[in-house]
Amino acid sequence: FLAARSASPWTLPSLASLITSMASSTHEPCRFNARLPDSFLTLAEHLSGPGFRTAAAGNHTFLSQKFGLHQGFQHLDVSLVQEQLDSHLAVTSPRVSAMGIEWLEAQGRDGGGDARPWFLWLHYFDPHAIYQKHPGVSERFGTQTESQLYDGEIAFTDRAIGDVLG
Repeated sequence: FLAARSASPWTLPSLASLITSMASSTHEPCRFNARLPDSFLTLAEHLSGPGFRTAAAGNHTFLSQKFGLHQGFQHLDVSLVQEQLDSHLAVTSPRVSAMGIEWLEAQGRDGGGDARPWFLWLHYFDPHAIYQKHPGVSERFGTQTESQLYDGEIAFTDRAIGDVLG
């Protein structure tokens, strides 16, 4: 993108805006301990109405049910969710992709002749400070500066996303 903007400078209101299509000034999760009220309809809820199968997986603490972003997801895998500092240290992109692939394969295998469309949200958190080295990936960008480590994180996560898109 030549110009991309976030609805907020931090994650919770940005994600709430992403899944509600509302400006961050119109919904309530603007504090760390806030929750998206049930009265706000999410994309998953809108899609569930016409019969979409909906699923989400990721490791960010904001995906846990206490923040309300789970609304409308028929399948929610938060087994990787950790407390905030631990999530900054965890390396989870390959596991998030594996969870997505497993869900997608189950849709084909268990869905049988189910022609209903689906919506899958995979939330990747690895390209987030604290930046880490990923053998076989990071060396290509360098490992001396935060910017170089960040580029390695992006490439590492991009590779995991490629596994899903396969």
